Amino acid sequence: MYYFTLAFIYLAVCAVTALFVARKSEPLTLDSKTYQIVAWAFLLFATLEYWIVGDLSYLNSSVELEHSLPVFLFEALWHDGGQFAHGFSGGNDWAAMFLHSGQYFSFERFIVAHLPLGAAQFVHKMSVYGISFLGMYLLARRVAKCARPQSAAVAALSVFGHNYMTIADWNHGVGFAATSMAVYLIVFRAGRRWYWTGIAALGGLVAMSSSITHSNMTLLMTTFVLILLSDRKYRFRILSALFLFLFILLLNWHESLFAKVQLSAWSFRGVEYNHTSQTVAEFLEKFTRVIDIWIYWLIPAAGGLAVLKWRKQPWQALAVALVTCMLTGLLLNELPWRTIGLGALHGINFKNSGYGVPTVVCLIVAYALAALPSQLLKSRMFPSASWSTVGLALVIGMAAGNVARNKTANLSNWLSQGGLTVLKTENLVKRDWQPQDHPFRVVTFPYRLPLQIMPVLGLDTLDGQYNLVLGSVAKFWRDGILKHPLDMSSGFVTIETNSLDLKCCASYDISKHADIDLLRLLNVEFIISTLPLHGGELRLVDGPESSFVPPRRSDPLLKRLPIYFELAVRPKKAYIYALPPARPRLYGATSVETGDPFDYARLRKIGAQGGVIIDAKSAVNVNFDIQTFVPKRVRSFRLVRDGVEAKLDATDSQGLVVLNIPYTPFWNAKAGDHILKPIPVNGMQMGVVVPAGATDLTFTYHRPTLRETIAGRLGGLI
Repeated sequence: MYYFTLAFIYLAVCAVTALFVARKSEPLTLDSKTYQIVAWAFLLFATLEYWIVGDLSYLNSSVELEHSLPVFLFEALWHDGGQFAHGFSGGNDWAAMFLHSGQYFSFERFIVAHLPLGAAQFVHKMSVYGISFLGMYLLARRVAKCARPQSAAVAALSVFGHNYMTIADWNHGVGFAATSMAVYLIVFRAGRRWYWTGIAALGGLVAMSSSITHSNMTLLMTTFVLILLSDRKYRFRILSALFLFLFILLLNWHESLFAKVQLSAWSFRGVEYNHTSQTVAEFLEKFTRVIDIWIYWLIPAAGGLAVLKWRKQPWQALAVALVTCMLTGLLLNELPWRTIGLGALHGINFKNSGYGVPTVVCLIVAYALAALPSQLLKSRMFPSASWSTVGLALVIGMAAGNVARNKTANLSNWLSQGGLTVLKTENLVKRDWQPQDHPFRVVTFPYRLPLQIMPVLGLDTLDGQYNLVLGSVAKFWRDGILKHPLDMSSGFVTIETNSLDLKCCASYDISKHADIDLLRLLNVEFIISTLPLHGGELRLVDGPESSFVPPRRSDPLLKRLPIYFELAVRPKKAYIYALPPARPRLYGATSVETGDPFDYARLRKIGAQGGVIIDAKSAVNVNFDIQTFVPKRVRSFRLVRDGVEAKLDATDSQGLVVLNIPYTPFWNAKAGDHILKPIPVNGMQMGVVVPAGATDLTFTYHRPTLRETIAGRLGGLI
């Protein structure tokens, strides 16, 4: 019903606006000064809800507050500059885990570090919408040769191109939005003055404000495809400019890309997930989904191409460019990357190369508007309207429909999910309930409370939404912790599954959705929720003064609305539930068994007492003799940059110490003068065999950087 409502609003506003403009007796005109006023007014209105009340403003909770903005806030406020982040999702490689982490310079990181959040929102949103508007305006005005009103209308239409440009742009910066500007500067300014300077300037901006695996894929693919429209004598220069642009991007992103390549072999996407269709029916289903994604854009594209054909204007290259943009990602996903020796590309979703469709469609529409004749339509409904005016009216109508649809969706989400104010939740900012003597983790019951804000507020999490989820983490959550299946391919490590209706009940039994014993094994001491919970031996340690329940779907609308408004401005305290005692971040094993480390039934039985399951092969590899094993007691430990330092009690025999962080081969350990090799244990932990007499233990995370790798290779050749 929600999507039908949005579609109805879009069509209604589109029709009313188009009829109003088409029936005007005088054609629309814009001088240069008026155009600038109109452009600024449109951009301010388009971004209004994101900055109008400063830190109380709107931001999409399920996308940008769940995944993107907190990453920049965490890096600006908490991250110590190392390779490893203890706070995110059980501990992760910082450069590898997010699509927008690991770059040297970040525009978004800079503005959240130096501006109030509301001001940072304003600067960011105006940058994204502004570069999209200006780039398409230049394409329409200088390439398609539209008049100013037509150019401004097409530019306004392009601003709401797709979700990555509207509700996920903190993820992708100006990357998607700058596609039209890149096409203009690289393809259509070839041979003009300051050509290379403009490309270098845009390349620098996009390098600092984009996502290397998503938006940059679209920008480069769309620009490459639209070379079809360029003058043949400039095509080598254009290709050279594309390589320059890519080189500038890689200057800022090479270490991030290298980190993702290195971790890909251990990730869920690299190990288990497969984009390749297994049957023809599956491929056809994916093809249908592509058409469904772009249905809003295919209709004006068809109309524009029909106009060009009618007016005997070149249309074939534009049609080929549109189809190529739309289907290239789908076809690239079908390639057997492992078979051809490019396994690192196996987990990449090349669908992201196809988000240039709105740019191509808007260019088609611009060419069509320029081709429409100025003669009167001779219609009773539009007695004084020309073909050109009607075309302009339709485009203005579509742009107005886009604005209305997005404003409606944002208002609905603002009320239903909340906005930036969630970062000011009283008992998450000031935590009297928090233990001060040891590190611990939390998980979030995900209603009006984005998982990713917890590290920003200084809390370590086990859950989270990030891109490169380790295979062991995905398996442990999917098969062990969760009571209902969850697709991990997009990095949603969360209690929220399709079986969880978050707007139906006054209280939820947590034990029906998550395994409390396995959460405790992984150092989870608290569950944070805006909804009352029960089950699983939970103990309420902090929360609202009364047993507050957010509005439920069954409540009358007039009762829900004022409470929604109040929560959007002033969120209630969260419910803080303590779990029964959990395993520490670092502890000595009390017992060791060989077997499958993912045997969840055995882990539930022995894990709470410090028992450990290791693979028999791993035990042999580190010369671990279970028969001579003696429990080691960890006297103290502390989390440090890229590692953990601990003091142990000396014993007369070897023991096993467990680090409550998922294993990857980039961990090393040292006890005194002994170099130790960590091994995976208990599914989502790692352990080291500590020799007799050792009292000091250090874990260190170091993944070789690209610079170190190149230097090592060159050093070996000298």
